[in-house]
Amino acid sequence: MSDQPAYVTREEFERRMRVLEGEVEGEKAVTRHILEESRRNGDHLTALRSEFGAHESQFDHLAGEVALIKGVLSTHTALLNVLVQDVGQIRSLLTRHGDMSDPVADIMTNAHISTPAWGLRMAGSRRALSQKDCAVRWRDAHRMHATTTSPPASGEEG
Repeated sequence: MSDQPAYVTREEFERRMRVLEGEVEGEKAVTRHILEESRRNGDHLTALRSEFGAHESQFDHLAGEVALIKGVLSTHTALLNVLVQDVGQIRSLLTRHGDMSDPVADIMTNAHISTPAWGLRMAGSRRALSQKDCAVRWRDAHRMHATTTSPPASGEEG
């Protein structure tokens, strides 16, 4: 090959120019397509970020509610434990008493029953029940249960 430039005819030059222009137009089309897809992806990403922010605040709210529920549950667990202890002590007092004629008198004379459960507020009540009120309610419920579950007397029909 020689160091001299090769000369091309006008038709060949125009043909090459059309090919180059076509390639440039193709490159432009690809670039436009990429740019449009980038815009769409950016819009989608913005929408996802805003949705994520909304969900994140909902999760924060739920976390606060769960913390409150755990606190209430632990409080109720402690109160239930005290109540279970008191019921056990009442049962032992009634078992020691022998006859069920007046369990209130025995309960009132044995005041060592733990007091926190007696001070619990009943649902819907505005005042705390005293030991006597609780014992009387328990006695009345026990009597009602005894009369509804006892077998009929020998002269009665069931």
